[in-house]
Amino acid sequence: MRLSYSSYATYATCPLRYHLEREYPLRGPEYADLLIGRYMHRFFYNLMDFWDVEKNANEIWKEIKSGRKLIYSDELCSEFEDIRDMQSYYSSLKNTLILSNSEERYLDKIRRIMEISSKLSWKLRGKDYRKEVRMYSKVGDVQVFGIADLMGKDEILELKTGKINGYELQIAFYSLIFYLNNYILPRAKLVSLYTGELREIKLSVKLIENLYSEINKTASRIKKGIFTPRRGEWCIYCPYRSVCSQ
Repeated sequence: MRLSYSSYATYATCPLRYHLEREYPLRGPEYADLLIGRYMHRFFYNLMDFWDVEKNANEIWKEIKSGRKLIYSDELCSEFEDIRDMQSYYSSLKNTLILSNSEERYLDKIRRIMEISSKLSWKLRGKDYRKEVRMYSKVGDVQVFGIADLMGKDEILELKTGKINGYELQIAFYSLIFYLNNYILPRAKLVSLYTGELREIKLSVKLIENLYSEINKTASRIKKGIFTPRRGEWCIYCPYRSVCSQ
């Protein structure tokens, strides 16, 4: 069995969504926030490598949305006969870009990230960081894996293109893998390319051991087929909410 951070976090939030995403994946549209995040990560890496970046925010946004039909998230259909009908609908949205904000706000976000990234890259240049490092280890009989944005000899940095609150579990998950492979706790940092905040997350062996235990428990529940829905504020953003049994 394999567990990434995203799959572990999804199960922790709502076991039913974890199950539905794997049994009935919604393939088709892409989300503007996700594509911007990926693009601006590459932009930041290029700055760290002293590449000349000549594109402006308008050109970047034009490239991201090129060849795609734009649709706002509140325009998405939310009523379906069943989950198969839902899958068919999302498949029909191939080459569609889903927006949760106006194009003007996305442009403002890209400009801000470009500005902050230029400043942050100067702080991190010259350090021997590897980029997008694939990490693997074992928690019991479960393979855990993830991709660290930046990794040094004893350090992990996770980049975000928004605020960094709420991502402590993700950096702890990656730190667990690092610890299992290297037998030392890394210095773990969350970095916002949007606000410029760089926050070191305090880790302890006890915290890592507790996470190890929780991952084992999660894997056991998954193997037993325990996918009880869990209601919360996250339901508002869940694409499966219209077919959820709860």
